[in-house]
Amino acid sequence: TPSEATGYNRSRYEHAPPCFHWRIGAAHTPCFRRFECHVENRRRRRIHVGSTVPLAMKVTFAHGLWSSTDSSKAAWMRAQGWDVTTLDMRKYGWDQANQTRVVLEAIDELGPFDVLIGSSFGGLATANAASQRPEANLRLVLLAPAFGYDELVASTLGQEAMEAWEQSGTHAFQPPGWDEPVIMPWSFVEVARTHSWPALHHPTAILHGTGDDVVPLANSERAKDTLGHVSLHVVDDGHRLHESLSELIPLARLVMDA
Repeated sequence: TPSEATGYNRSRYEHAPPCFHWRIGAAHTPCFRRFECHVENRRRRRIHVGSTVPLAMKVTFAHGLWSSTDSSKAAWMRAQGWDVTTLDMRKYGWDQANQTRVVLEAIDELGPFDVLIGSSFGGLATANAASQRPEANLRLVLLAPAFGYDELVASTLGQEAMEAWEQSGTHAFQPPGWDEPVIMPWSFVEVARTHSWPALHHPTAILHGTGDDVVPLANSERAKDTLGHVSLHVVDDGHRLHESLSELIPLARLVMDA
């Protein structure tokens, strides 16, 4: 019985107040399985399966290319009570292989995690890292992931600028709000060409805005394709998805229950 397995005395919780769990598309609904919820909360850090997001969910967060560990998205997740490991995505360098290495290091040395979360270039790195651990028990939530990044760079800069970059070996980018430009080597493009469309082996939820002017929604549609374990959730928002962060709650539940 639950009490025998856990050492809990059911009578201690008969008069406990009802817990509350989140249901997608509905207000908070009272749950009267008091004893079962206390048992599960103690043993698995979550209330009964299929009804809630873990109260102390452990996640990674991989920020975007021009963002940093001082991320408003990570702050929002912490405000939900989540245990967030914010990854320093430029720890080893700018290119996608180096940033994938940061996520792999977290998976191998700091895990296990309930969900791996990544935004934009960090979302692509998260997908690349997971693709290199196909047998691992991983769950992904990707926010406007930069799938097809090599094509995005080429279309943004144009053929002439790309040829000049290749010939000179470097290109200067001026990130928004930065005082100094970032001098990017041509190897950044070469790596992107082999890391832009990783295989998605694990349960994955993609959140993408219809107003995204950085990464086209069509790229996430292509990444999902016909994969049954990958779901695409479209919202009326831009690339930064600041108006849609609450969607992370049901999406985390979705991949964890997959």
